Amino acid sequence: MQTSVEEADRAKEELEIPPIALQDTSPNIYNGDEQQIEALQAIFGPILKFMKLGGIYFGDTSFKRLGQPSTTGSKKKISIARIYCIVVVGSFWFSLAMSFVSLYVEGFSVLQNVYSLIGFCMWHFVTAVVATTCLFVLPVNVGKKSRFEKFVQNLIERRVDLATLKLHTRKGLILAIFILVVSTLILLVALQWMPDLTLASYKPWNDWYGFRVFWLASMIFSCVVWLLPTLLFCLTCLVLERQFDLFCKRVSLVDSHQTLDITALKKKHQKLCETVSLADKVFSPVLLEVISITIPLLCFNFYTAINPPMTSEGGLMSFSIIGAVYWLLGSAGILSLITIFGSRVNEKVRKLRSNVKI
Repeated sequence: MQTSVEEADRAKEELEIPPIALQDTSPNIYNGDEQQIEALQAIFGPILKFMKLGGIYFGDTSFKRLGQPSTTGSKKKISIARIYCIVVVGSFWFSLAMSFVSLYVEGFSVLQNVYSLIGFCMWHFVTAVVATTCLFVLPVNVGKKSRFEKFVQNLIERRVDLATLKLHTRKGLILAIFILVVSTLILLVALQWMPDLTLASYKPWNDWYGFRVFWLASMIFSCVVWLLPTLLFCLTCLVLERQFDLFCKRVSLVDSHQTLDITALKKKHQKLCETVSLADKVFSPVLLEVISITIPLLCFNFYTAINPPMTSEGGLMSFSIIGAVYWLLGSAGILSLITIFGSRVNEKVRKLRSNVKI
């Protein structure tokens, strides 16, 4: 009983602390938040490193530069990672151009070719757009603050315990790497045994073997765009859920017979809403692009699964169906994860509004 009273007193004192006392306007604002930075680096750092390898992120992955004053020289510096990302994203747009040219040249001659090439167009379009968006909203770098950097800085100022979420990052990365390996194997088998089902087999790219190699590399990199931004969104939703859970727990620990500082509670709730708003600015463009294009892409994948294209090797038709079903289920899984984690955060917001009348 005494322990419960002590926890309630600590929660009350924490709620009644003015927000100004939690902030420091000195240049070394983050010197006292090294533990929080390490926790955020353990959650987001591994994903950002893999995104950097995939060519859709060129910023800092350790968050060491957060809070450092920007200089004019740092803005003019062009890193090798940025050039690498530009090359990778440029390959996505070139693959999109290849699919449009093939659709115009011979896509309308056979009905099955139309569906296959439109599917290629939509796939390369969503990967190119999402990858380009990631280069603008995610990088944490010296210079102009990105949307994701503002969100991370807000989490540091909130000082919420996020150590329990490190395990989710490892599980998510293991699953993403497994799916990436399986996708790569499927692409290699398709290129080797079923070249008629690849984009490079259509005119005017079918005469050059180099286009097949380029298309294979572009598809492998596009799988990174397919998986990792979704994983980053899911982990961000878990971070936001943690914020709501701790806020509700602190409020519930305060005894009903004690006086609660409503003003302090409102300010903390406002800070929580600000965190959600910053996360929304980061992921709303990516989610719009993924959902609006993946839904019609599912329809074309479903048609390809039940009406596989004719190939020169009739005995390998079963693999064509398996491949189409794999991409169909994968795209559906991506949409399901986005919907589930997004709805969970929305449910936390609704529950907080109904339980805490502010």
